[in-house]
Amino acid sequence: MFDVIVVGAGGTMGSSALHHLAKSGVKVLGLEAQAEAPHSNGSHHGHTRVIRTAYVEHPSYLPLLGRAHQLWQELQQASGQVLLETTGCIYSSEGTLENSCTQHAIHVAGEHALEHRILAKAEAAKLFPGYRAFPEDAKFMYEPAAAVLQPEGCIRASLTLALSAGAELVCGAAVTGWRVDDQGTVHVHTSKGEYEGRKLILAPGAWLPKLVPELQSLLSVERQVVGWFEVLNGSADFDADRFPMFVMDDRDGVSQRRPRFQVW
Repeated sequence: MFDVIVVGAGGTMGSSALHHLAKSGVKVLGLEAQAEAPHSNGSHHGHTRVIRTAYVEHPSYLPLLGRAHQLWQELQQASGQVLLETTGCIYSSEGTLENSCTQHAIHVAGEHALEHRILAKAEAAKLFPGYRAFPEDAKFMYEPAAAVLQPEGCIRASLTLALSAGAELVCGAAVTGWRVDDQGTVHVHTSKGEYEGRKLILAPGAWLPKLVPELQSLLSVERQVVGWFEVLNGSADFDADRFPMFVMDDRDGVSQRRPRFQVW
């Protein structure tokens, strides 16, 4: 019997849980429905993700961000791989747009004493020449502490360290159900058989409502489109030291741009 079973171990949350539990000496099993981990069917897929400090989505995330930055740095050091690169982040919004991400970012940075700069359009264009299509009335805020993460590399590093610390991982094991018996043992039913544990962590991403139907009304899955572009003539304007992440907000919605980044 395992101390803990982690469902969804091939994703960001599951692989991290597996790593930290194993590092703590817990007898832990990771289950992943996909044939390999990491895989291309989760929200982590796409080579780059962003970690910011001026988090505009909700203030409850802010206390977690300092610890998250520390843990990503520790994972990078332990793995010996480049998993994140500090690039900074520009928030840009049309000047007439109400409740824009830039306005919220400025408010959050000021309220929590986060390092930031308010930029004029000409200054932003000079500092970051890779961006040339700013609206005339655009507003800008620059957050230097933001970084680009390589999600597949992070998952691969977490799993490698977890396995070296004694964790077990079974891929291609789709969970069909789970139950807790009268003695408190958790029985997890999968396409590869049944596994037993004392505790259960569910991190299956978009598949969570299938395993916990009570959460169906609270969760909605949305599609986000990711695109990649070739850099003409090898221009250095798109390298991480000259092309920070951009969060751009206009009347068509919010979009992001990220620099050229070496993946492994």
